[in-house]
Amino acid sequence: MISIAFVINIIATLICVGITCFLQVVMYPMLKHIGAERFPAFYESYRLKMTTLSFPIMSLEAFTSIVVLLSYTFRQNITPQMQRSFTVYGISVFLLLIIHLATFQAIQPLLKRLSKNFDPKTCDQIVRWNIIRTAGWSLRAILILSTMLFIG
Repeated sequence: MISIAFVINIIATLICVGITCFLQVVMYPMLKHIGAERFPAFYESYRLKMTTLSFPIMSLEAFTSIVVLLSYTFRQNITPQMQRSFTVYGISVFLLLIIHLATFQAIQPLLKRLSKNFDPKTCDQIVRWNIIRTAGWSLRAILILSTMLFIG
């Protein structure tokens, strides 16, 4: 049986995939065209709007990931299919950790640095780091959707 936490987790993950794909294809490649003079004002607006959009969704995704992962540990009579599902889901949670590390340890500091010292090379670094998030969230979505195959 699929739990409400699992459904919410799938939805939050798919929304994050959409956001990061938009950032990868549209937003981050355009950063270098904003220019040094306008970037600090752009960054403040971007930061406020992206935090308002992404923080609740990313928090919900992280929270429901933990709830779903813990729910596996409280199940009785775990079948081999459920064990495979738990393993695949655990890998997806590990990917989420990597995604959050890329976000908070690489991309956010690079954006902040860019607002103080605009450099097109830093824009390119942001795009490259965001590839990790885009690939990670895409793979995570595939993994958690595939766990439905193992639910018996």
